[in-house]
Amino acid sequence: QSQRSILVFLGGSLLVAAASPSFPGCFIDSRATRQLNHQICLVDNGCEHLTVEWCGQQCRVLGFALAGVEASHQCCCGHVMASPTAVAPATDCSEPCTGNASETCGASLRVWVFTVDSIPPPPPSPPPVPPPALPMADPRYIPTGRVIVTGGYACQPYCVTTRVAPDSATLADSGIGGDTDQPTPAQPTEGSNQNLTWTCVMTYNALDYVEGTPGEHMISTRSSDQGKTWSPFVSLEPYSAVSTDQVSAYGSIGARADGSRLVAYWIQNTNNVSHVPGKPASASFRADMLGEFVWKYSDDGGISWSDQHYVIPVPKRFIDRGNTWNGTVQIMWQVDHMKTTQNGSAMFAFTKIGTYAVAPPEEIYFLFSPNLLSEVDPTKVSWEMWPDGDHGVQAIGGTSSSGSGIAEEPHIVPLTSVAAYAVVFRTSQGYLGSSRSALGDPAAAWRPSSAAQYLPPPVGTDWLQGYANASGVKNPRGPISPKRQPNGLVLMTYYNNAGFGKFAERTPVSDRCHMWLTVGHEKDGDISWCQPELVLYDRERSHGHGYPDIITDNDAVFITETYKSLPAAEAKTHPVPSQLVQLLYSQRTIDAVAHDGIIATFQGAGNTTVRPGSLPDFRTYPVYRYGFTFDGWLNSGSTSSSAESWAAVVRTRAHAATPGVGSVSLHRHSNGTAWLRMVDGSGMVAESWTDPVCSARLGSPGRHHLAAVVDGGPRMVLWVVDGHLCDGGPPSAAGWPAGWTLFDDDLGDVGAGIQPVQVETAAALVVGRLYGTALYTTECIGNWRAGFAEHRAAFERETMFIEE
Repeated sequence: QSQRSILVFLGGSLLVAAASPSFPGCFIDSRATRQLNHQICLVDNGCEHLTVEWCGQQCRVLGFALAGVEASHQCCCGHVMASPTAVAPATDCSEPCTGNASETCGASLRVWVFTVDSIPPPPPSPPPVPPPALPMADPRYIPTGRVIVTGGYACQPYCVTTRVAPDSATLADSGIGGDTDQPTPAQPTEGSNQNLTWTCVMTYNALDYVEGTPGEHMISTRSSDQGKTWSPFVSLEPYSAVSTDQVSAYGSIGARADGSRLVAYWIQNTNNVSHVPGKPASASFRADMLGEFVWKYSDDGGISWSDQHYVIPVPKRFIDRGNTWNGTVQIMWQVDHMKTTQNGSAMFAFTKIGTYAVAPPEEIYFLFSPNLLSEVDPTKVSWEMWPDGDHGVQAIGGTSSSGSGIAEEPHIVPLTSVAAYAVVFRTSQGYLGSSRSALGDPAAAWRPSSAAQYLPPPVGTDWLQGYANASGVKNPRGPISPKRQPNGLVLMTYYNNAGFGKFAERTPVSDRCHMWLTVGHEKDGDISWCQPELVLYDRERSHGHGYPDIITDNDAVFITETYKSLPAAEAKTHPVPSQLVQLLYSQRTIDAVAHDGIIATFQGAGNTTVRPGSLPDFRTYPVYRYGFTFDGWLNSGSTSSSAESWAAVVRTRAHAATPGVGSVSLHRHSNGTAWLRMVDGSGMVAESWTDPVCSARLGSPGRHHLAAVVDGGPRMVLWVVDGHLCDGGPPSAAGWPAGWTLFDDDLGDVGAGIQPVQVETAAALVVGRLYGTALYTTECIGNWRAGFAEHRAAFERETMFIEE
């Protein structure tokens, strides 16, 4: 009985009153007068998944006392019922709810009414998942760099170091440019005079970014505290912010050995070219590669510069006569660092362009002055251009009649082992280009260009020779910076990947987002390169960084670079970790196992218990090189079977995926491909595979060394196989643009729920190690070389040994 009558006496009158209805209950509804007058939803907006609990919670939030569900897909609220006596049998409210068929939600014109207090309140919402921690403990992370300038446009911060210690007050008062040239300098650092003084030149525009347009000009600035603070900018030339007149850009700087004179040079639009022949002038016309190379000098450490600039004569050649202006204007630019000698000579490489603005055909030339830094009178400085003849150094494959061939942004490297010069340059073919002068005669024709090469391993088989074009140094059409160091070796930044093209369509990644560092060694009268280390990266993966310089200040190494795109340019300098540099220098001889960070060792099939917390939570970044590494020696699988299958080599557990539990596993395919799979506690998966060349090597007969490095800073997985960092293989239809892969920013704790960590290994694993850190490439090579003697018989099957 849903309702009953009671007798009430009031002042001698007898009244019959209706008692309050009892809840929950089924009531008859009317389209004309709804029992509960506030409608939450009828069919959609939540009612397509209607439950009694959900409807009650909606009414509770809105402050109503009653809630009702009707016709399986309606929710309504109210404080009182319109007709509380219109009771219906409970069996009338029997239609299943659209969101839960196990409960009923009224029926047609039958509403099931209940109090909101009868529904338990919803559980408190879990706290929002914090965003992944930025790797501020990682000196390779570009946002941690020391700022030179932010805003507008900046490119090519090139520097020279001297022992001249500037007076801080002089620096603060020395700016001679306009107001737009004056970034606010930070306060000098106490004790900064102990360091060398850096004087840098840079292409700069205080206006919004558009490369090569009005306002772009050369500036200089100085730092005496290793890039922590900078002096106000000094304009090297007058410039216009409203026209392309005198746009100046892309310069470098050099110094006498004693620092008494500095020289800066750049390309300048001295003829005020403002349009392509046959087209009208335009404010967006790019004029930063037109005109002449000019230079100025400073005898006060870069505080001021000579009033007059001096033109560097550039003879015209084949590439000029057929250019867009038919030779009346030269199209050229340079990004080389000035190379100087003790006797005062200087040189730099540059590109002549055939088609405006930066399109082939292109050829490389070199400008050499025997007395730029020794001659006091600038009018007596002489120049010559190498090579002689009508053609310079051409693109890989030559300069074709169709105008193809990219040979850009060259850097000349004087060799010390022979009387010759090398040049390294960017191409569009996925490799760095390389050439060398004739012995003793750089003015003669240079050797035909080819891909720059990695050094063969110092021991064992140069196994890369078995794969066509696999030992070339990969790079997109992006800038590099080879620079000779005091120890005689050459440090070089580059990108260690080809252009990404369609690979970046699904997840935009700039092919200039990750900068690598390598060391050049002279061998057989040429220069080749060791395996690289990642030196700079940005988690904003669409950002491209470049046009670096390498600065050596006493025993420390720094890299300058710029991000020169929207919304605003950033020029920074970055200290390079000393251990990274020293490992690169030692890579040709390192033969010791890396012991720091080992958390487990393995041998053959078995189970090993590893301490809790050994596997990382990638949403954090507490220490530099946070991540993990697996490395070990593997027996190759059988090559006689045609069956394709995957076999686990090492994994943290042997069971199927369990909710809330993370896992890490390393598998190998019957064709040799290694596959790393990581799963975090939420079920997110990250995977990486060895590239085609490294996979083929792992599938070949013999015993092989494999390292899988998971670096939590850039969120990168990289592979090292038999002493070689996998780079994706030849940049062809079958190759990959890079051998490293990136995983999602949201991947979290891959050791979640595993207490303690149980690691299962397979018989294919001869010996192995698990590290609680991301090893350097060179450490992986050291592990390989340290085990080489022990595993040599199994490692070498069809060998030619290379010993140094």
